[in-house]
Amino acid sequence: MKTLLLALISLCFVTAAQAQWQTTTYTLKGGWNSIYLHGDATHATLDELFDSYSEVVEVWRWNPNPSQVQFISSPLIPSAGTPEWSTWVRDGSSNSLGQLLGQTAYLVKCSGSTSNSYNVAIPQRILPPSAAWVRNGANFMGFPSFKNGSSYPTMGSYFATFPVAIASGVKIYKYVGGDLGPGNPLQVFSPSFETLDRNQAYWFDSEVVGNFYAPVEISLSKSSGLDFGRTGSTVTVRLRNRSDAVSTVTIAPVDSAAAPSGEEGITGSVPLRRRTFDTETATWIETDVSSAFTEVVGPNAAVELTFGIDRTVMTGDSNAFYASMLRFTDSAGLYDILLPATARKASLAGLWIGEARVSAVESKVPGSAD
Repeated sequence: MKTLLLALISLCFVTAAQAQWQTTTYTLKGGWNSIYLHGDATHATLDELFDSYSEVVEVWRWNPNPSQVQFISSPLIPSAGTPEWSTWVRDGSSNSLGQLLGQTAYLVKCSGSTSNSYNVAIPQRILPPSAAWVRNGANFMGFPSFKNGSSYPTMGSYFATFPVAIASGVKIYKYVGGDLGPGNPLQVFSPSFETLDRNQAYWFDSEVVGNFYAPVEISLSKSSGLDFGRTGSTVTVRLRNRSDAVSTVTIAPVDSAAAPSGEEGITGSVPLRRRTFDTETATWIETDVSSAFTEVVGPNAAVELTFGIDRTVMTGDSNAFYASMLRFTDSAGLYDILLPATARKASLAGLWIGEARVSAVESKVPGSAD
């Protein structure tokens, strides 16, 4: 009985991998390219991810090392066998890279020359944004910039609130395909006019420590995102405007793509509700988040948004999984950030249902003698 009870209780703590999905297509050229994954792709091995893309022959992951003592010459020209780089080579027998982590920069080598162009689609599990700059200046990073039609914001406008990233004397490089050498990567000499592609990774030799990833800083009461689990009721999202100008943030619900083969299916989008406090009636007002709404954030100010969930419309089977996203964009057209939202329909799984028999009853007055 003890063993059975422990086994049943343990079910309470067993959860399937929760994920909301989006597929990002990367445009690559023959030779060496850089990409940045804003989402996690560890659901599959690299052999599986690139099985249909024979043109992808090598992938190198950058592992930031604050001491930077292993470089033979420069991080721009990767060297195998150093802790800063993990590698995957097609049909390789000693690969040190097996999966693609999220919020991470990679080098991708494709067959052919710069005249060859390939579109490579990678399904990813959405992650909250993050960044960590290292003081030694070996920063290989990507950013959630907003794509307006076919154009991105310039580095000058994007980093206006974090100018040390593009200050005079800072060297910035981008990969453009072809062999590694004087022509690849190329140095960016005019960051004020260079566009910032959200799908690319760039080298910044800025010697600074920080967590800048966008002109807005998003903090969540749950680090995993808007994760309501089986019983959660509210999650708080704090927006801090880093700029000196008023920012109007548009917040919109986004459906998840279908889960990749082998992953748990998604029953539907999370039925989010926004909770606001009415000071006149001293009550909380809940509004369905079924369409986009805006929030005005003052210069160098912050606002807190509270989100709840309407579990009454989660009509799936017991333990059904719901997943979607919230998209945050700004009036200046600088960033495009997705936050994951997940919930699971409550169930009786893990509850021990049994029988208790009472064989004796004793009544005592507190403090009395036995």
